[in-house]
Amino acid sequence: MSEKPWTGRHLLLLSGPMGTGHVQASLALAKYADERYPGLKVTHLNVAELMTPGLRIFFTGFYHFMLRHLSLIWLYMYHSSNVPPANTPLFRKLMLIWRRTFEERLMKRIAEYNPDYIICTHFLPAEIIGRAKSELKVDYFTSSVITDFSVHWTYIQPGLDLFFVANHDMSLIMHLRGIGREKIYITGCPIFPGFSKSYSVEDKERLRGEMGLPQDANFVMVMMGGENIGRVAAITSTLLDNFPGISVLAMTGNDNKLYQQIETMKPKYPGRVFPIAFTTRVNDYMAISYLVVSKPGGITISECLAMKKPVIVMDPIRGHEEKNATYLATHGLAAFSESMVHLTMMDAERGATWMQMVANNHSIYDRRDAAGNILKVVIEWEGNPCAQN
Repeated sequence: MSEKPWTGRHLLLLSGPMGTGHVQASLALAKYADERYPGLKVTHLNVAELMTPGLRIFFTGFYHFMLRHLSLIWLYMYHSSNVPPANTPLFRKLMLIWRRTFEERLMKRIAEYNPDYIICTHFLPAEIIGRAKSELKVDYFTSSVITDFSVHWTYIQPGLDLFFVANHDMSLIMHLRGIGREKIYITGCPIFPGFSKSYSVEDKERLRGEMGLPQDANFVMVMMGGENIGRVAAITSTLLDNFPGISVLAMTGNDNKLYQQIETMKPKYPGRVFPIAFTTRVNDYMAISYLVVSKPGGITISECLAMKKPVIVMDPIRGHEEKNATYLATHGLAAFSESMVHLTMMDAERGATWMQMVANNHSIYDRRDAAGNILKVVIEWEGNPCAQN
């Protein structure tokens, strides 16, 4: 094997709609690939770009509408489709017919790229390529990265070459559902390198100065994912009302209405509440916080775990994020607040005993270099003919 067998090779990263975590995972892998594998061509494609207008609306706008207003329908769809292919419910069979044009577009685009490696961070391209490989229609070396702490049947695609999961529980479930153990790697979810670096006391003081934030504040960071499907404003006011020793960094993303809503709280809580619009420095804000309150999205939680930040998870999306919350709570990696009243009863002040216990478990769980480890297996794995001379 040559020193750099990846030189001149092409890595295709496929993400998709239904949340920003899938895209962030692909972008994190792209960042690591650029740094660690010079000479490797890297392409990222969000497969939503290839969807027909109706399908795109379903997977983006209607999906978010269901999460906010029709969560029971989404829960039904999630659980009823979490079955082997032979038991596929009618709505999924209809969906397979509806998306046929999209699948043809995707496979055509992949053929145009003709990549040496494919990594899917979304279930949809993984499912499509996995089925095509099982039917011997294509033979691309394809891996699937599951960006949650639980497994859905859509990820069980025996035709794929490798699977990367967040924990041992997922590995066991996948094996019991027919995936060979040699195909499964427990790496964690890929996150940007900024969440894996260490911050000194001086670093944190410098950051507070750069951001115009008070040096002596005890910051709690409140974030509900890229779509803000959660009660950021209500959680912020509840924390400020019940824990007088804290200040809140409320992450509002691109939601200007939410930003203004947090702004109106400032007179009531002078010097204690700070709305933060969309930023690429989430890791820096997290570094100066001693606690995070968050929706349990797989990538967000992985970022918190990497930075060893105690987390209170709230407002999970029905289905997969509820399973994430259960896994985190039962394994001592986070606290789960099931309601706003429950939040008021928790110890959210700095130095709480449970925070130290969780931080210790974070050290045991350590998956900070997930992206690097995933790439190392895919690109340097001897079972991949592209990794050999």
